[in-house]
Amino acid sequence: MARKLFVPSILVSALAVAAVLGWHQMEGNPMPDLVTQAAADTASLAPLTEAQITEPLRARLAKAREALPKAETPQQRAALLRELDLTARALAMPGATLKQATEDRALLAELQEAYGLSAPEGAEAAQAALEAGNIADAAPAFAALREQAEADIRRAAKAAYGLGRIAMAQGDTGTALGFFRRAADLDTRHAYAKAAQAVAIQLGQKDIALQLSKVVLQSALAEYGEVSAERAEALGQVAQAFLIAQKPADAEKLLREAIAVGEKATGGKDEAQAKRLNNLAAVLRAAGYAEAAEPIYRQAIEIDRAAPDGVYPETATRLSNLAELLVATGRAAEAEPLYDSAIKATRQAFGPTHPDLAMRIAALADLRRSLGKNEEALPLYLEAIEVSRVALGTEHPEFRSRLDRIASALRSIGKDSEAERLYRELLTLTESAVGKADADYGRALNNLAQLLASGDRKAEAEAMFREALSVLEKALGAQSADAKQVAANLGGLLAKQP
Repeated sequence: MARKLFVPSILVSALAVAAVLGWHQMEGNPMPDLVTQAAADTASLAPLTEAQITEPLRARLAKAREALPKAETPQQRAALLRELDLTARALAMPGATLKQATEDRALLAELQEAYGLSAPEGAEAAQAALEAGNIADAAPAFAALREQAEADIRRAAKAAYGLGRIAMAQGDTGTALGFFRRAADLDTRHAYAKAAQAVAIQLGQKDIALQLSKVVLQSALAEYGEVSAERAEALGQVAQAFLIAQKPADAEKLLREAIAVGEKATGGKDEAQAKRLNNLAAVLRAAGYAEAAEPIYRQAIEIDRAAPDGVYPETATRLSNLAELLVATGRAAEAEPLYDSAIKATRQAFGPTHPDLAMRIAALADLRRSLGKNEEALPLYLEAIEVSRVALGTEHPEFRSRLDRIASALRSIGKDSEAERLYRELLTLTESAVGKADADYGRALNNLAQLLASGDRKAEAEAMFREALSVLEKALGAQSADAKQVAANLGGLLAKQP
């Protein structure tokens, strides 16, 4: 009997999904728990709640914080820091995170129900026609098979996209990028290419981001038309790819086109347009055209002021950017109310523990210190530390950097007792994180010793300088810039003693 030419379509589907899974190399199944849970979720389930989303995020944040001091390689440390930052931001935006989780669950439920196909119509007739040599009579069945195979490829693409969404939910952006790229390879749908490029930009993978630019733009044009919000968004995203590839002229051209398309498509009064204007202003400012950038920043902020809830999620960023430009061009007094508004906008949009809030509070404190308003700056500096403590956790290296910077600022305005408290905390955290033999510990000792030396505690300062010098000479060498500086500090102290 002749060999059967058709196989049940469920086998074709399984092979397509296997190709998707095998494309990104894995050891075993890296996400069994979430895959099982996602498959169990169906459209008939009750709506998700914020608590369902935030509780596992908090657990993930705690786990990452616990693992950070134990990271054995720079790659592991970088991955954990990225996990901390992404998870903290997701927690700060529970509404947006809930919306994305709801969309992801619907996608996975759709994928779960996508299999159960029958063999193509006319399979038996086509088999008989081929056996009899009547090839032309097999055309209808092969047309049906082709349609089914193409549908199978589209389903495989959607499966890859779904696995990418799962990886994003786990904070594994590297794996997500692989799945999104595979989805875009199988099916040039705009959503897949857009997701792949967005993650590539987030990870700083400039070559991949640039490679995806053409398909992102072409798919947006094909699916949504020349004048559409989606095409404006695509132009803006591709501009970001050119920016990370250090091609500002190309980015500027794309951003101007994106702004023009957005103006025609939506009236140019939405947050997406404000983001594009902000990015164009940033490009111009970086190129040295501050005068040209300022009115564009102000145009973006005018859009923000008409936001339904008073602020958009990134309103504070745009306010801060304009404030920074004003400070850089010698107009610090004009920048002060903008920084104040940026802080209020951050609290309104994200609550009191967003990772960016502390930076904006510290920026306002720096500004007031530069204007001679030291008493107004002090409480802001102390608040910035406490917000950072909650938002980052004391294990995050950025928290130690903020302790150092703010302690130095407090010392510069004569707040020595507050500065000493921060320097001593920095010393304790540095010892815990990297040990007493690390150069960072030696630098922390030197900073505290300088503060003590400026007062009447010369003996304490001398002991700390000597310990700092010993640490830095062993860690970096006696001829290193840091070791020479500490030696000079110690020499200066000894020269002042009777």
